[in-house]
Amino acid sequence: MNNLFQTAKNYIIKISKIRIIRIISFILTSTIIGIYLGIKLFFPQEFILLKVNNILFPYNYGLTSDEINYNLPLSLEFENMEISKKGTSILLLNNISISPNISTLFGALPSGDIELKGLYNEENSADISFDLGKNGCFEGTVEQIPIGKLISKSIEGIFLKGETTGEFSLCKVGKKQKFNGKVKLNIDNLVFKGKIPSPMGTVNLGRIVLGKMNLNLSVFQNKITIKKLKLKGAFNIEISGEIFLNTRSFSNSRLDLEVQLSLKNQKLLKKNAMLNIAFSQLKRFKKGKYYKFHLSGFLNNPRMRKSIGNKRKKNYNKNSKKRGRK
Repeated sequence: MNNLFQTAKNYIIKISKIRIIRIISFILTSTIIGIYLGIKLFFPQEFILLKVNNILFPYNYGLTSDEINYNLPLSLEFENMEISKKGTSILLLNNISISPNISTLFGALPSGDIELKGLYNEENSADISFDLGKNGCFEGTVEQIPIGKLISKSIEGIFLKGETTGEFSLCKVGKKQKFNGKVKLNIDNLVFKGKIPSPMGTVNLGRIVLGKMNLNLSVFQNKITIKKLKLKGAFNIEISGEIFLNTRSFSNSRLDLEVQLSLKNQKLLKKNAMLNIAFSQLKRFKKGKYYKFHLSGFLNNPRMRKSIGNKRKKNYNKNSKKRGRK
């Protein structure tokens, strides 16, 4: 008899759990549908664009979109979106979908996912996750993104062309402006045209086909460690070392980099007068077919001196051993 009562009790508990799950599922589904209908009814496309542009206007930016769609469970999709600055178009997107986490609607700091396609009407895509909570984080993957156009539109006097594929992550650490993260990128068909800062002053290098770039770096407490930066094209360049990021003034970030470069074709110097002058200043660093030097100073005012590559490795190994003993 006791076994019969126990079996009946267990059965009733199981049924109760199933009912509770169904009730919770129904409430969540109803909430999502209610939010969706509420957005459709009370937040038409014109209203959303007006609110977004009110935020962007003080920064001289504007946004337009041919169509804004709302999708279940909860996402906002912009078609043929354009962002402009002072009336000049700087960003074109065929499609961008923003999916905030539902907690954002109830007062939590924004978080969610962004998927974009067709940047500048080309075949490319990016998937980005973001969380602006306590430790604001961004991470994602990119495929064939025309990073050159993005930079060219943002920095006057520089033209870049190239398609970027890879992954990245970046998180803010604590209350101070410090960041941790990592970046792995491959850039194909890289072309540069414009001016760069150098120890000899600003140099206009004209148009240079840089070819392919591989980048692998990590960020810890604002110290960027370049594990690998290789360029193969008009130049063969290898860079390693550290950049100490100044978040208040990026151009004042401190450099501690080892550089090795060689020129693929000497004829390039005859065609480009400014490049010829720049390389003539590097003769003191030439060993065989390579130019090797150390870059210190700041991003806006770099300084060159004799390579300290071997000393750097010895000092690094000594410090590593000391840390290991501790």
